[in-house]
Amino acid sequence: MPPVDWPAVVALGVLGAATALWLRSLSSVDPADMSELGLVSVMPGIYFVAVAMLTAGFILLAFDPTPRRGLTAGYVGAFAVVAHATPVLVSGTLQNPWAWANVAVVDAVQRTGELPAETGLGAPTEWPAIHGFTALVADAAGVDPATVAMWMPVAFNLFALLALWVLFSSFTSDERVVWSALWLFVLGNWVGQDHLSSIGLSVALALAVYAVALPLDRVASRDAFISGNIGPSDRDTTSLAA
Repeated sequence: MPPVDWPAVVALGVLGAATALWLRSLSSVDPADMSELGLVSVMPGIYFVAVAMLTAGFILLAFDPTPRRGLTAGYVGAFAVVAHATPVLVSGTLQNPWAWANVAVVDAVQRTGELPAETGLGAPTEWPAIHGFTALVADAAGVDPATVAMWMPVAFNLFALLALWVLFSSFTSDERVVWSALWLFVLGNWVGQDHLSSIGLSVALALAVYAVALPLDRVASRDAFISGNIGPSDRDTTSLAA
């Protein structure tokens, strides 16, 4: 019988406890009591305890000599969900007015099968990718576009984390650096900016392109350097990039 990995067991327990505390904290929040500080002004103490537990567990995992990639990814993903799903679960509706305007366009796409010429709400109607994709997801899931739009920030950020993990991993083999960079991305990313819009989709797709193209470019530059098919000036550039 293999020995029990007690650090992993403890980390898993902390992750589960933090998630439970976070969910429990949402039941006592009344958005009507918010001050000018926003949602943070009405969150109970156990919410911040949950965030602190996630942070402490992540630090212990990320800098542990024994890599536990799955658990560390779980902590980063949980942190992103806590940050971006809390406004959704507390309010139960869309908060961004521009997202509502785009929902109107998606609704028109569902009803008519084409982009409307004008909605009267100020939303651009020339974004077939985001509006058509949202209509497709809403139809496939059997929900209204507003429900899909509510969860777009969570989906965009989880997708961005996956793309950034691939991208960062191509620049360093030190997983502590990779996981720390991902944590800082979640910590510094503005909550609410990745709403239903072409901007949110464009950022996600751009990160995906970078995650695929930059590692391939580094491999091609390295192979060209080894084979001697680049000039002296290119060699200097390649050595810096490596």
